[in-house]
Amino acid sequence: MKGSLCLLALLIGLTNAQAFDLKHQARGLQCESCHKVATPTKKPKARVCETCHSYDDLAQRSEKKGLVPNPHQSHAGPIKCVLCHHEHKPSESYCVSCHTNGDPRFSFKVP
Repeated sequence: MKGSLCLLALLIGLTNAQAFDLKHQARGLQCESCHKVATPTKKPKARVCETCHSYDDLAQRSEKKGLVPNPHQSHAGPIKCVLCHHEHKPSESYCVSCHTNGDPRFSFKVP
């Protein structure tokens, strides 16, 4: 299994460190779960996230964590998950693309 993950990582341009820090694979999902093919060559469509993740449920979970402002109840409305959440590179806060004043409310960790 580890060997096939390394091969897959090389095929899609990941380093070994990134290959074993994949959130979905750590939960037993395979590439096909999102990409629909065993050896993906392109990103899945953004809407594929919503087959498992409900935007409203995520907003409630963020609220329970005490995130203010709640990134899943944005004034911009529901945004594409992949603007913040990444599987093959570090995730980032899309909020800071506009909120650039260093406001600590936007410095939350994005899983």
